[in-house]
Amino acid sequence: MGKAVPLAFMQYFSGNLDDWDPLVTDGFTADYDVILFNNAGVASSGGETPSTVSEMTQHTVAFCDALGLKEFNVFGFSLGGMIAQQLALDHPKRVRRIILRERVHGAGKA
Repeated sequence: MGKAVPLAFMQYFSGNLDDWDPLVTDGFTADYDVILFNNAGVASSGGETPSTVSEMTQHTVAFCDALGLKEFNVFGFSLGGMIAQQLALDHPKRVRRIILRERVHGAGKA
């Protein structure tokens, strides 16, 4: 990974890395190495889905450790936003920036 601090995308509860729209993620690749992440027990990831945000955060840190990431940015969507905030709280020296996006229900409906 040779660009700026990587940008990890955290999805909503039942979302997986295939649910990210390339129109959103591809634009970031000019400046960042983009990481799309499935937490434990989600989609093709093994293990059991953690039952708390704190446990999900621990799995996320283990994933980042496995990639050798000492510092990273996080884009959190819905539950992923909660994980991003917990990451920043628990690991302030590792999380450089967070982008939070709330799920909007009923958007676009007349």
